Amino acid sequence: MPLTCNSLNFGSVLIGNYSRMTITCTVKTPITVLGMILGGGGLFQSQNSSLPSTKLATGSTFSFPVVFNLTQYKSSPAVQTAVLNLLTNNTVAGFSTQVPISMTGKASSNNSILSMSPLQVSFPGLVVPSAQSNAGSVSSLVISNLGQNAMNITGYAFATGPYNNSANSPVTNVTFNKGVAVLDVNGYFTSSDLPPVGTIIQGGAATTVNLLFNTTVLLHHPLSCFQTDIIIGAWKLFQYFCCILHWRLQFRCLDCKRYKPPHCPLRKVQQ
Repeated sequence: MPLTCNSLNFGSVLIGNYSRMTITCTVKTPITVLGMILGGGGLFQSQNSSLPSTKLATGSTFSFPVVFNLTQYKSSPAVQTAVLNLLTNNTVAGFSTQVPISMTGKASSNNSILSMSPLQVSFPGLVVPSAQSNAGSVSSLVISNLGQNAMNITGYAFATGPYNNSANSPVTNVTFNKGVAVLDVNGYFTSSDLPPVGTIIQGGAATTVNLLFNTTVLLHHPLSCFQTDIIIGAWKLFQYFCCILHWRLQFRCLDCKRYKPPHCPLRKVQQ
């Protein structure tokens, strides 16, 4: 490479803010810097005008700034990476004309941010009636707090009709019977380790929830939504993470290709 340049690690930057760092390069052979190609979808920003415009001698150095800009960031907290390529015209043959420089930064939030994975939970198919169906079908999901502040789970609910993300949507609070959470009207979906109401999930932490599907009836079985109050300092932000929108949880039969509707034991719920 005709240049030796430092990589950048911006660390954690709060969503809505930005951070500035400097790349410094040392010249290993006489060159002229022609410009840069910068990836990262616009989160990492720099200008060609900050690069030297004259020929650089061996041993010389130059610096230019890069900004990790999250002022318009709309996604969830996550690590972001990009590569900045400096384009050079080299006096001596045999050197690359592109110098890659790696950059990384983490978009973070002071708020508590609920995430559930997967958003669509699949259960192994059941043949009804059978000995297997008596034991039920097991699956799981992970509830995570992607933010930095603690998240307080103050309630769960499932939809009992079409859910449109409004306060008037029909929902029923999840009930617990001897530690087992009942997740639908008929009790087909249950969980023995759903975090109790009042559970605190610390920033960056996650918990796995095992789910059980058990029925002898051939019907649609949608589990609709989780409902939670997110506590942010002294403010309470009431949110639904629910079935119809992007937090939808669908339960479907993995073996439906063997059946023709309406005879699939666990037919996919229509959007």
